[in-house]
Amino acid sequence: MTVSKLISVILQLPDYFMNNYDWLISRLDAFIRKYYINQLLRGSLVLLICVLLYVLTISVGEYYLYLPVWAKVTLVSLFVVLGLAALVIWVAIPLSKMARLGKVISHQQAAVIVGEHFPEISDKLLNILQLKSSAVGNTSRELIEASIDQKAAQISVVPITSAVDLSKNKKYLPYLLPLLLVGVFILVAAPNVFKDASERLLQPTKTFDKPAPFQFVVLSEPLKVVRNGDFTLKVEARGNALPADMAVVIGNESIPMHSVDKGFEYTFKNVTGDVDFRLMAAGYYSQPYKLSVVQRPLLKAFKVQLDYPAYTGKKDEVLNSLGDMTVPAGTLVSLAFVTEHTDAASIRLGNGIAKTLPSQAGLFGAQYRFLSDTSFTLALSNKETSIPDSYKYNVHVIPDEYPVIQMQEFRDSVSGTQILLNGTAGDDYAITRVLFHYQIADGNNKELLNKSFPLKTSGGSLTEFQHYFDVQVLNLQPGQKLTYYVEAWDNDGVHGPKASRSELMSYQMYNPEQLDSAINQNAEQINSGLSNSAQHSEQLQNEYKDLQSKLLQSEGMEWEQQQKLQDLGKMQQQLKNQMEAVKKRLDEQTQQSKQKEYSQDVKEKQDDLQKQMDNLLNKELQEQMKKLQELMKQLNKDNAFQAVKQLEQENKLFNMDLERMQELMKQLEMQMRMEDMANKMDALAKKQDELKDKTDKNQKGSDALNKEQQELKKELDEAMKQDMKQMDDLNKDMQKQQNTEDAKKDGKEAQQDMQNSSHQLSKDQKSKASQSQSKASQNLKEMAQKMRDGAGGMDVQQIDMDIRAVRQILTNLMR
Repeated sequence: MTVSKLISVILQLPDYFMNNYDWLISRLDAFIRKYYINQLLRGSLVLLICVLLYVLTISVGEYYLYLPVWAKVTLVSLFVVLGLAALVIWVAIPLSKMARLGKVISHQQAAVIVGEHFPEISDKLLNILQLKSSAVGNTSRELIEASIDQKAAQISVVPITSAVDLSKNKKYLPYLLPLLLVGVFILVAAPNVFKDASERLLQPTKTFDKPAPFQFVVLSEPLKVVRNGDFTLKVEARGNALPADMAVVIGNESIPMHSVDKGFEYTFKNVTGDVDFRLMAAGYYSQPYKLSVVQRPLLKAFKVQLDYPAYTGKKDEVLNSLGDMTVPAGTLVSLAFVTEHTDAASIRLGNGIAKTLPSQAGLFGAQYRFLSDTSFTLALSNKETSIPDSYKYNVHVIPDEYPVIQMQEFRDSVSGTQILLNGTAGDDYAITRVLFHYQIADGNNKELLNKSFPLKTSGGSLTEFQHYFDVQVLNLQPGQKLTYYVEAWDNDGVHGPKASRSELMSYQMYNPEQLDSAINQNAEQINSGLSNSAQHSEQLQNEYKDLQSKLLQSEGMEWEQQQKLQDLGKMQQQLKNQMEAVKKRLDEQTQQSKQKEYSQDVKEKQDDLQKQMDNLLNKELQEQMKKLQELMKQLNKDNAFQAVKQLEQENKLFNMDLERMQELMKQLEMQMRMEDMANKMDALAKKQDELKDKTDKNQKGSDALNKEQQELKKELDEAMKQDMKQMDDLNKDMQKQQNTEDAKKDGKEAQQDMQNSSHQLSKDQKSKASQSQSKASQNLKEMAQKMRDGAGGMDVQQIDMDIRAVRQILTNLMR
């Protein structure tokens, strides 16, 4: 059953309950409804066909053609306007008519339409309607209604509603079905056509470019730049086919980009506002981009308060500008600064971790105490830009230096035990105290005494100090050593007071071995100095003779002779310096010898040598230098010749005095060595007697006694081998040699006796060993006595008198 037949059946159902006229009217009403249903069906099909055709056309066109904005706007606008108009005309209006909304066709108009379809009832249908309208208020109403009923019965058999044939709308299906099939095919085979096209068409004002065979990849994200700053855009193309060139399109202007490694660059200079741009390469465009301008965080005002440590004495400062600073160690630096366009601020010291600073109404602050050189970096940032603004400054910290001490030591030239320390102590701020420290240690460096006490100072950053002390007051024993130094303290209020020490100085009481070595060393240097002075004096004498010869050959005092005199003056000064060094060594030796038990004769001879040395330095050499200076002023040749001749003779006398000094020194040294040997033999004899006593009393075993005996023999062997050899070497250089053979013989016998004792003790023959020990002790005592007798018999005065006599003869000849 077709749709039209179904509708006709439905419309005929009320016919069984109506009269003929009412049935006719109902048939017309059904016709009117079907009339509008036909319009709705036809309009819907046509609208659907148009919509499908339009959608397919613009979708495929947009998908492949990438329509410009104006075309998309036009097409979309037409679609909306025409679609709405068609929807209203073809769908909305028929629907409203079906719902009897608004004006619909009348029964007469419907009768006309039906009559056009069924001509045989056209007049009858109109006549019935006209009769019905005239029957109202007519006296012959019953007659008219009967006529109407008769005529209505005649046409009741006519299917009035079939005048509207809905099947005629099938003619639109050939247009609709292909479009639907095409749409379904595209939807299944290429869904992106509708998807991409609809996405672009729904944004008609946005330009969509045809996809490039490569991707535009912007590397410099985010696209933000500080106002008035430069921004370098870095772009990379990715894909199978890469472009050789790329440009930035701003408005209608295309600006080529610079090709760099694996990409392209372009720098926006002095950007003051937002910039909209696109990228173009090989005819393809990228999506639109926007370079946004943001405000840079700004540091508007700054204040720095420097709170110096109190101990520096510096007045606190306030700085209204920010820059590198130089401050004392421990300075408290308070920073306060006002910012603009700033949401957060941080500070980083050196390479440390940045610390966020608290803020209040755009005011930030920080406070740090600087103890060493460092830098600090202020970083300002805001939410608009990820590019912070930073300020880096250096803080040079002046450390509190250690105090500096400059000190001189002065010792008396005679004993060397009276010491004066004189110096200054300085600091960059202030010296609080100066201490004198001294320590006494024994020969094994074991501390015996350690004391300190403050010295009087003048105060301030530079203070003077002075301290005098006498070593003899400390009553040092042989082998003990005195060390001392001065210590100065500053007023460092950050790390605590610091101290610096002067050079460590010392005074040592030699032990017997060290004292002998020091005395012998001074003796060698004295002899060497006297020998060098004698050679220097002989050279000076030769120069005097040479100058005399040249004066005889010249007519006057020439420049060459004047120069020669100046050279002689220099040589004379060198000779004086050498003699002063010898005198200093002699004074030291004299002082050292006081620590030993030398005879009175040795002390007197030392005093005599010192007097003669003073005479050579202060009288003879001084007079020669004075005469030489007067000679330089001489312009008369004859006077100059006589003066040089006299200087030569005086120099001869000086040489004789030096020779006498050398011989006297050798004699004195020999006497001191002989007395040293005598004292050493006495000490060994005493030890030998003590060992004999132990042997007699059987206090120790033979092995222990033998060990002691061997140690004594070792001491004697060393004395005979070293000390005696030194005496023999010295004796050979003397004009009048000493006879030491008898003493040597006693020493050798003592060695043999000790050897016998050791051998006998090894056999546990203590009685025999005691006898050998007694003989050894006796031989040692005899050797000591012979050494003393030989030393006391040295006639040093006779040598002195002989040389003085010769000197007197030469002096008389000079006169």
